Amino acid sequence: MNSSPSIIVLGNDFDDEDHRFLFPLVRERGVQIERVHPMSLDTSMSKGSIRFRQGKRQLSPTLVIGWVYDEVLLPGIYQLEAMRRFGVPIINDALTLLSGQNKYINSAMLHKELVPHMDVFSGTSVEEALNFADRVGYPVVSKPIVGFGGNGLARYSNPGDLKQALLDLPRLTQVYLVPFIRNPGRDIRVTCVNFHPVFAFYRNAPDGSWITNMDSGGVAEPAPLDAELIRVASRAAQSANARFAGVDVVEDLDADGAYRVFEVNTCPSTIPPVLREFADFISCAASDFAAALRDWKPSHVFESPAMDSELFFKGWRVAESVQ
Repeated sequence: MNSSPSIIVLGNDFDDEDHRFLFPLVRERGVQIERVHPMSLDTSMSKGSIRFRQGKRQLSPTLVIGWVYDEVLLPGIYQLEAMRRFGVPIINDALTLLSGQNKYINSAMLHKELVPHMDVFSGTSVEEALNFADRVGYPVVSKPIVGFGGNGLARYSNPGDLKQALLDLPRLTQVYLVPFIRNPGRDIRVTCVNFHPVFAFYRNAPDGSWITNMDSGGVAEPAPLDAELIRVASRAAQSANARFAGVDVVEDLDADGAYRVFEVNTCPSTIPPVLREFADFISCAASDFAAALRDWKPSHVFESPAMDSELFFKGWRVAESVQ
């Protein structure tokens, strides 16, 4: 058994860019780290014990990072929950990942913790969905309960269009509706490490679109981290128990620009300055988990980031002012 701390990132190559930047930073701190695909992990249980193997190699990590979503979410969260029950320290465990990747649960946790969010309807009744839209006012937005990258979003400006769309859905499809929040054509991604907001950037919608996600053509630009944004983002991350989180926030122009949280992402693609802080946090957690959760704070919070393209990975679309 290796004497030095070791970390397993349970995930696949979807976020390979982040991992290739993160892993050397962790190794520089004397901590081993590797990525393990959930489908390559074998589990043996016998008489109150559990063993995890990859091929012929037994794995005994001092820390596991849950980084599974989309096609590997379910096998990954099964394994993370088994690990948790047998005492393996985990950053972003099964419930955290499930909560972050299900908009229904996401909304429930934000409302329960009184994080500024928006009214939500979810269900199968066309009549109740239309009643909700009448109450909150048009336009309304429908989203897939599970999904990311801006895929599947639709906006409806009148009852006729919404009703037709609902009637066209397959039988017993659970719809998720929220009011459209009038905004400056952007939202804000705040990345938190150990519940501490570290960096914020605007995601500007491309010309002719209202969808800001980076996978849908959004353009990144550094954003200031004011005290209220720090407070709201931290509370949102805590609501999901997400020690590594990307909190999506919108400025509500109908409420004097007040912040509202869209959702908490628990496998956020992020940027080099944040990954440097995350590397330090998980290295500390691999050596003393309880102390890191209790005491770790970022060395630098980017309250007023300079307009610098080096903040972002080269493949990102960034505003002309930072290129």
